[in-house]
Amino acid sequence: MSNNALRGQKVSVTPFNTSMASDLRKTAEAWQRIHPDALDTDISKVVEVLAERDFANGGAAQTTAAVPSAFAQRTADIEQAFATHPLIRAVNFHNTSRAQVDQYERQLAQYSRSFSSVNQEELEEYLTTGKWNKPKPGLIVSVFEGYRNSFDVLTPLIEKYGFIGWYWVITGFINASIPDQRTFAEHHDIDMLTHEYADGRYALTWDELRQLDKKHVIACHTRSHTLLSQLDPDVRRQEVVGSQEDFRTNLGHPVRAFVSLTGPAYG
Repeated sequence: MSNNALRGQKVSVTPFNTSMASDLRKTAEAWQRIHPDALDTDISKVVEVLAERDFANGGAAQTTAAVPSAFAQRTADIEQAFATHPLIRAVNFHNTSRAQVDQYERQLAQYSRSFSSVNQEELEEYLTTGKWNKPKPGLIVSVFEGYRNSFDVLTPLIEKYGFIGWYWVITGFINASIPDQRTFAEHHDIDMLTHEYADGRYALTWDELRQLDKKHVIACHTRSHTLLSQLDPDVRRQEVVGSQEDFRTNLGHPVRAFVSLTGPAYG
């Protein structure tokens, strides 16, 4: 319909559009409370939230305004958890070059003043009971991919400052031959920021992992660092179950923890 045809006519606004406008305002206000320096382009994220709700409702207005949205209910649940339970934090390390060893030491020294280590049994007890029995909050120090320098550079500092390292290992990277490790890394989203080893070995060895296994936590980060959601079921099974077989073969036992590339929300 042309603009001329609309002139002089009263354009009706459906109740649903009124509801959507109100939701936009409330969601935008909540976003700005969380992000005081929000850019104008952030409105696209607010609209995305409304769009997901709209499609979930089949384009229809909410019939019962008193029922909280899933987002609001989840927010309330987490708010209650924050208010009534101790928190366990996590910090992630990846390629830990020797050139930055002083930075890593300052970081871990700072953490040691405020946080306690977390092993698997302590985490399991916390997740089961909601209780944390150490005087300082827990900190999971996660070390990703299986870089050689995590053993040479970071592990001595983790141990110096009394933490337990959680080593999230890509078993295909460990299994790759030394001449193939850089190529494997390039094709599997493993950032090779530095080339500091003249012998060409950039991944941990199974012998190094067996040494780490005595004091720390060895965990699974799939076999080849691929988004699981994009894989056929048989290939996905090899990424998860196949990597566990690698651990059984080389460590003599399965590992208890697993995380996919980008985490469960996306992977």
